[in-house]
Amino acid sequence: MEKWIIKNSIIIFPEIEKKYNIKVAFTTRNGGVSTKPYDTLNISFKVNDKDVNVLENRKIVAKELGIELKDFVIGKQIHSCNYKIITEQEKGSGAFSYETGITNTDAFITDIPFITLCVTVADCLPILIFDKNRRIISSIHSGWKGTFNNILNVILEKLIDMGCNPSDLLIFLGPAINKCCFEVSSQLFKDFKNKYNYLDCFETRDNKCYVDIRKINRYIFINKGGRKENIIDTDLCTYCNEKLFFSHRRDNGKTGRMFGIIQLNN
Repeated sequence: MEKWIIKNSIIIFPEIEKKYNIKVAFTTRNGGVSTKPYDTLNISFKVNDKDVNVLENRKIVAKELGIELKDFVIGKQIHSCNYKIITEQEKGSGAFSYETGITNTDAFITDIPFITLCVTVADCLPILIFDKNRRIISSIHSGWKGTFNNILNVILEKLIDMGCNPSDLLIFLGPAINKCCFEVSSQLFKDFKNKYNYLDCFETRDNKCYVDIRKINRYIFINKGGRKENIIDTDLCTYCNEKLFFSHRRDNGKTGRMFGIIQLNN
């Protein structure tokens, strides 16, 4: 499966988009108007950046991708396994202000063309899903809490209930903090190992514990019937790549956010 490219500071998938008539993207930290520490393409209203800058950054992203900001759907994420089926009624939720975002929701599903499903991240793993047969899409915010509680599995089960075959799904894994940098407490390390002890997703170095969130989600997808060849993984670490990405952990919480974006065309 084709790899991603970076065009004007946004990660895109041209061959996949052309083949399936969809939009898929992950933003970086570059190409916007925000000043430090949100420099420059911060897309979140919730990090003390100036609202006027955030709105301009969102307009920049929409224009670059050839989509309408009024069609964006953005949630007030809480690291849960809550999801919402998006209809025309929710179109535009959270697009122009934080207050209008969909509350207590970390994943969206829709089959309606031109609705743009978004997740916001700055170390957590953004996951985007596309059903090639039924033309259903999903966006998922999966940090360590979402991964530990199997949010991806929750969404896959819902998609199956909606008639999707896991073998028809393409899954896109965006930039996130990788095992090289994702140090966790000894207790959380133990909890993850107890739950996923059959996976090679754990490492100890210099008496520190590290977990591979990305690999766990890859396994969840394959275990549910997804095909390995249908995983399109950027495999980029937000913590390592300071010039490309915001990182909540690296920047001690004073940083911007990035989008994971997916949209059906006709």
